[in-house]
Amino acid sequence: MNLVKYWPERFRKYCPKRWRVKEGERLSREAERLMAEGMALVTEGRALRARADAEDDLAERLKAGPAHHREPEYGRIDLVSLTKRRFVRATATGQSITRISAKLENLLPKKLHVVIPPGTYFLSSGNHRNMVARKEQVITLLPLSSRQVFIDASCINAPRPIPSDSDAFNGVERTSGDLARFLLAAGDAGPMAVQAGVWALTDGYTCYDVKTHLSMRDQNGNTRPAVTDSEIAEARRILKCLGIRNNL
Repeated sequence: MNLVKYWPERFRKYCPKRWRVKEGERLSREAERLMAEGMALVTEGRALRARADAEDDLAERLKAGPAHHREPEYGRIDLVSLTKRRFVRATATGQSITRISAKLENLLPKKLHVVIPPGTYFLSSGNHRNMVARKEQVITLLPLSSRQVFIDASCINAPRPIPSDSDAFNGVERTSGDLARFLLAAGDAGPMAVQAGVWALTDGYTCYDVKTHLSMRDQNGNTRPAVTDSEIAEARRILKCLGIRNNL
């Protein structure tokens, strides 16, 4: 039995030396955890500043006219950055709980290679769920043209309805913090494992919540959870590796 946990006051009174050792070990572990979280936040902040500087520089070059007649091409550019500067318009419609159909319109007379990284989410135009990209995709847009593409995605805002093909999205944003880290690390995981992890972070869902909230019918008409125990375990494993606290 852990005396520090189940008998704290008496343990502290009658075994002061052992209590101090145990308490010191606990505080040391907590300090190491906080230090690791702090370093992760510092690294993320530096990366965000560097990306913002690069995007500002790229925006100035995109606004400028071409220096010669040959149409210039640019490297991969983040979709959120392009939409915020009104160089690209992003809309979408629902398809299922695992993907959406997006329309990307290039508003510039220049060819663009648009990257949609994990953590890019499409904003719901109604009461249905926002949808966040699970995997990175790169789409080439010709000057002043548009393309329709399918995006592998997961639902956030679990209590809202699953979007259908009659539900629309207008605009995009970028997740941050633990959700962004999880989506980046979960690139090779299955869609239901990612969905379980997303709801654990956005809505505080437990294993029971995920299984009861997301169900499916088999060929015999019987209802069963759409997320398996192995998919829950995979989401837990990724979250644990990242040191993210959760209720899953």
